[in-house]
Amino acid sequence: MTPIRQLAAAACCLSCLSAGAADFSDTAVGITQGWRYSNPGTNASDVQRTTVHLDHFSTDRLGSNLAHAEFVRSSDNEPAAGGGGGAQEAYGFYSRDWSFAKIAGHQFPGPVRDVSLTTRMDAATKNDAFAEKPVMLILGPTVSLAVPGYLGLGLYAYKEWNHNGIVGTDVNFDLTVRAAASWDFPLGNAWNLRGFLQVTGPKGKDGFGNQTKTETMAQVRLLADLGALSGGPRSGLELGVGFEYWHNKFGNDPAFVPPGTAQQFAPLMTLQYHF
Repeated sequence: MTPIRQLAAAACCLSCLSAGAADFSDTAVGITQGWRYSNPGTNASDVQRTTVHLDHFSTDRLGSNLAHAEFVRSSDNEPAAGGGGGAQEAYGFYSRDWSFAKIAGHQFPGPVRDVSLTTRMDAATKNDAFAEKPVMLILGPTVSLAVPGYLGLGLYAYKEWNHNGIVGTDVNFDLTVRAAASWDFPLGNAWNLRGFLQVTGPKGKDGFGNQTKTETMAQVRLLADLGALSGGPRSGLELGVGFEYWHNKFGNDPAFVPPGTAQQFAPLMTLQYHF
């Protein structure tokens, strides 16, 4: 299936999720432009990427759903295999939180708002020379804290499978641990600070036989609702800036890849609409 068809299939899944939401539902579509991406698998650096993304969040009587789908087009210095311009990638995930507070009817006192069991699956495909096709599963507890907005802290079991097209082999990575935080803080009526931080432990050897290292990834965005920013009610149309940071990208040891490709700091600009 091509990346475009995969994105369309993911979009259909998100629509189904939204239709079945019982309590609260929010869906957003947007476009993000980013600069200075890197890819240790294909030795690419200083890559520009344009990403079209679709996000859905909903709650029900047992917990919450979070789903994300995106289609990415890279600049020509990260080429598609066989030519034809920049590489294209389709990526998506679905995460389900099973809420202890909702299922048990128990309200937590003090700083803890809820404790949930998180189950998540990620999948992607890309048409560059590396031809990666990762599938990732996580399972573990998430603690949400009683703060304005949202702050969740999690510790998960993490398992990944992938493909290395350079050497033509599938890779079954070792089970490891991921620690993560995610947040959405309102800053007045117009602004929100959103993002996540995740640290994933070493996951054994990669397709080249090199030992992987602990990787750290963070994405932070400051977004303004353009309606509220102009003094009116919130319009759902948001404009924002941010960055994506990645240390030891995909678990790569910088000693085994070209300089700079395992480390990334990519500035971002985002325009999105909630409906």
